[in-house]
Amino acid sequence: MPIEHEVDGLRDLIITTISGVVGFQELHRAILGVAQLPGFHPTMGQLVDMSGCTEIHATYAEVEELARLRPTRAAYRAYVAPVAVVFGIARMYEQFRDDGRMMVVRTREEGLRWLEQQRQAP
Repeated sequence: MPIEHEVDGLRDLIITTISGVVGFQELHRAILGVAQLPGFHPTMGQLVDMSGCTEIHATYAEVEELARLRPTRAAYRAYVAPVAVVFGIARMYEQFRDDGRMMVVRTREEGLRWLEQQRQAP
């Protein structure tokens, strides 16, 4: 399955893994599905690991639409995107969100570190 979610209650974190080729509909369902996860609460951080994602099939307008979906406004999100094309689309998504609660990074370690810094910030 190209998109999987895991709730890590000890770290108060949702870990989403995206792999292979994904499209607009899959991403749309995944974003809305987060709020339905057992153990979910709206202030949980989220690490979206796209290290295994090779392509995202979504238009500019679709990426903008995905950015308007906000089932959890309070949470911080780190997107891991080492592949250049995926990184670029994730940055476009970040710009559309424009809420200061998201960061696109190249490694999982950077993402986890950023999320921990946000958790500790006053």
